[in-house]
Order: sequence, then structure tokens, then C-alpha cells
Amino acid sequence: MKRIKHAVKNLTKFELALWCGSLLTVSAAFLCAGQQSWLSLAASLIGVTALIFVAKGDVIGQVLTVVFSVFYGVISFTFRYYGEMITYLCMTAPIAVMAVISWARHPYQGEGAEVEVSRLRHNTKNLRKNAGSFLLYTNFTRFYSKY
Repeated sequence: MKRIKHAVKNLTKFELALWCGSLLTVSAAFLCAGQQSWLSLAASLIGVTALIFVAKGDVIGQVLTVVFSVFYGVISFTFRYYGEMITYLCMTAPIAVMAVISWARHPYQGEGAEVEVSRLRHNTKNLRKNAGSFLLYTNFTRFYSKY
């Protein structure tokens, strides 16, 4: 709870207004449309909140992204949107979990909700260059193999 209060305190007046305005807009649209799925409203509000904190670079945003993914996965399953369900539960949620783990392992030593920055090692740069070359080669050969 202390972490959430700290995250909200770190918002500027503009960000706070944007967040509140977004919450009000989503809630008003839900009520005006006559929706009955309160789970959809909860997921939308969690999603809006997650976006604000992810944009701010706060780890709470990633935690909320995991919660949103679970909610959205349940909603997608009930509407038989299996592709959406797989995307959020098998891609978005695990990436957000990895981001939270990375943040927990490498916290910034100063104030704020930042992650410690490190440099790429030489072998990582080579791996990135080789992966790019490989992708370029495979796409090039795949394109021209049709002719």
C-alpha cells in the first residue's frame, strides 16, 4: 500500500488530471452504453491505471499490467476471443512479470522508481548484430525465393 501511495504522489498535476479524466471517461462510457459486465469496467480501469504508471516508468504499472492481463484473459475467454486471450496471458503478462523481476533485482540506488542502467557487454552487441544480419538474410532469401 505504501508503494501505491508513493507512486501516486510522484504523479505531476497534469498526469494526475490525465489519469482522473481517463478514469471518468471510461466509467461514463460504460454507464452510458448500458453495459452489465462489471468485470469489463474493472479491467478497463485497471488498464488505464496501468498505462499511466507504465508511461511514468513505475513498477506498479507492470504489476497492474499482469492483473489487467488476467482480467482481460478471462473476458476474452468468455467471448471466445482465444487469440486475444493467448496474446495477453502468454505474451503480455509474462513480459510484465519479467519486467517486475528485473526491476526487483536491479533497483536504482537513489530516489524514485527507476531501474539501474547498465551497459551492453561486447558479446551482447555481437549477438544483436548477428541476429539482425540473420533476420535480414532470411527475409531477403524468403522474398526472392518466390521468383
